[in-house]
Order: sequence, then structure tokens, then C-alpha cells
Amino acid sequence: MPPVAWPVSPCVGKVRGAANTFAFATPLHPSRVRCSIKAQKMPPKRVAETLTGRLQSKLDARASRETKGWIEKYMKNVIEARGLQTPDVVSMVAEWRREEGVDELAPKTQKMIATLLMKSDYTEDKLASSLVFQTCLIPSGSIAWRDSLPWFASFFDDGLIWDWASCDGFCGRVLKHLVMSQKERAEREACARGISEWRNAENLWRQRASCVSFVTLAKQGDAFFPGFKDMLLDGCGTTVRRQERFVQTGTGWLLREIGKGDESALVEFCEWNLEWFTGEGLRYAVEKLPREQSSKLRDRHKERRARQGANTGGEREPQKRKRKPEDR
Repeated sequence: MPPVAWPVSPCVGKVRGAANTFAFATPLHPSRVRCSIKAQKMPPKRVAETLTGRLQSKLDARASRETKGWIEKYMKNVIEARGLQTPDVVSMVAEWRREEGVDELAPKTQKMIATLLMKSDYTEDKLASSLVFQTCLIPSGSIAWRDSLPWFASFFDDGLIWDWASCDGFCGRVLKHLVMSQKERAEREACARGISEWRNAENLWRQRASCVSFVTLAKQGDAFFPGFKDMLLDGCGTTVRRQERFVQTGTGWLLREIGKGDESALVEFCEWNLEWFTGEGLRYAVEKLPREQSSKLRDRHKERRARQGANTGGEREPQKRKRKPEDR
């Protein structure tokens, strides 16, 4: 029986040649793969590269050209896709974790895997990275938020997260769960406030993350911790002044969820900050209000923008192209 070649290249999912493969003498059943890695006593970096390559090959084998085209068109070609839907990636990552014994690896190696996946050009790999954090590192208590927030910020600032899908996936699967994993209320509050401070970042995706990380928690209001609602509204008071489309929609999304728990707080915020909203940002914020109330706010917004002769350039969607190598 011919040997089975397993990819171990640290490259980000492109086609790998024979120089970047590792051959076993005989095919291994998935249940025996993790034993072989332990037996070889491979260094952590090599283990991370090997398992990352195996997952990428696994994703490629299940990918569909039709799905790839649909995703890239939906994302307006700002990021490449292998061709898998989110539920497929979630199930395949879970399967890969079981087969390879990823949960049994040292946290250092798991972090290397998550970083390699985040460095990939493919949207599915970035989702897989968030899943490693969500299912392995955060539940095991291996992520100390005070040390990790600057590291996570670098994912945005260094250009590893540059599209709304990767941003929102990281917010919902990593940052939100990082906050919720804090057992002490004081630590939960401190972690949340640390993320909320990203509203002052120059990077627009980190500004969006300061809002989107809390969308599923917002309606809890101060039941989550005292002062939580005011923290969110203060954050929105900063981000609403940015005219970039995805900062505006992230702000509106969070405000909509705040309004589910406190409608009057939402209306008051919109009235005080009406001049800063783009039309799309306001539409996101008020879409769950009673029709009469939402129509009133939107009409007032249109009238004010018309009077001021406001520049509507903020409605343009940024980054409508794939990044060039020199941009990365």
C-alpha cells in the first residue's frame, strides 16, 4: 500500500507540493494519528503546522466551487473563500478536533494553530481560528484576558481581520465568550470595558468590534453588571461619529439590541445623536421600534441632513476589493 502524505506546510491553504509533505509508511486511521504525533515528539511549532495543514486539506476536500463563487460574490470579493457554508466548517472543525486530539494539546500549541488559521487568506480558516479559541482555549481557562486583549487587537491592527464576516465571527465566538467566561463579576466588567475601549481605536474593524461583541448581551442591561447599559451607550456615542459604513451598522445593530431592553434609552440616544447617523446606521438602530416612532426619527434625520447639505459619502462601503500582497 502506498504511503499517505500529510501536509505540514505553514502556508495558508494554497497548493502545497511534495517538499511540504510528511509521509507515513502506512495509512493511519484517524484515531491513531494523534498517537503518531506524540510518539514522534515533534516540537510545538511543527505540530501546529502539521495539524493546521491537515484541517486545511480537510476543508479543501469538502469545498464546492459553486459555494465558493456564491460566498465571494456575497462578500463583494473582499475576501477569498474555499467554498463551505458555516455549519460545514463548524462540524468539520469539531471532527478534526476529535480525530487529532486537539483539545489535549498544550495551550501554546493550540494558540499557534489558531494564529496560523487567522493568518490565512480564506474566510473559512478565519472562522476555524475563532472556533479553536471558542471551543478549546477559552473553556480551558487558557486565555487570560488582560494579556490576550492586546494580542487580539493585533489581529485587527495587523490586517488579519479586514472584513465584516471575520470581524463579527471573532466578536461572537471569541470576545463575547471571553467576557462571559469571567467568573467574578468585577473581572467580567473589567474585561467588557477593555473591549469597549476599542471604540477609540483608529482601526475601523476594532471600532466595529467594540459594538458587535455585545449585541447578544445588550438587552440584559444592568443585570449583566451595574453600569453595563451606560457603558454600551457611551461606546455608541463615540462610534456613531464615525461615518464608515461598517462602524455605523455595528453601532446601529448594538443600539437596536439595547432598545429591546430599554426602548426609551434608544429613542433618547437617537434624538441626541441624530446628526451623526448615516441613513443606514439609523435604519439599523430603529428597525425594531414601533413603526410610527421609527418613521418619525428617520424623517427628522432626512430633513436635518437635507438642511445641512450633509455629505453622504459615509454611506460608501469601504474596501471593495481584495487586498494586494503589499497591503497585507
